[in-house]
Amino acid sequence: MYQPDFDLDLERGRVKEDLARRLLADDNDRLTVECKADDRAYDTGNHYAELSCKGRPSGLATTKATYWAVGLPDGVMVMVPVAKMRDLADEAVAEGKVARMTRGSHPTFGALIPLWRLVKA
Repeated sequence: MYQPDFDLDLERGRVKEDLARRLLADDNDRLTVECKADDRAYDTGNHYAELSCKGRPSGLATTKATYWAVGLPDGVMVMVPVAKMRDLADEAVAEGKVARMTRGSHPTFGALIPLWRLVKA
């Protein structure tokens, strides 16, 4: 159970402040973010994380970004470390929670990751 401790809370706060600074920085210490809009996420309860396009790895499978950001319809942005997103996608695929998007000329395959998993990542 969480017990308040000024020194530990201060250090946790500093770690998160440094993370935010590095995400917003424009220098050699910056972190990179791949942003994906997901306008159907609230309707489906899931984020569709693309893993392949036309049978070739793409999206989450190939990103070089440090963080994966999901932009939701109401302006909320959820950011998850790419390594954790890949774990969540692997779990979804193993559980059969996948979808194929066939509209347009670039059919994709992806994992359906429940939104609650993104914030509990």
